[in-house]
Amino acid sequence: MLFRRLLYYLLLIVLPVLSAYPEALYSQENELEKANAINQKVVQLYKQGRYTEALPRAQQILEIQEKVLGPWIIAGLQE
Repeated sequence: MLFRRLLYYLLLIVLPVLSAYPEALYSQENELEKANAINQKVVQLYKQGRYTEALPRAQQILEIQEKVLGPWIIAGLQE
């Protein structure tokens, strides 16, 4: 009986997490695609010498990457 209850509660916790995982993964992919599009714009602005316009967008890219990939990834890239 105890095992059945434990299994029941475990399924109540695990199933919603597993069902939400594809949405979270899709969201991360969308965020990274957004960062890539912004990065292309940053490169254009940089080549045109419009540095003051490029900098806030570059910072936005870092924020997106840090949110999706985690701060340890960004710190590793800076080293």
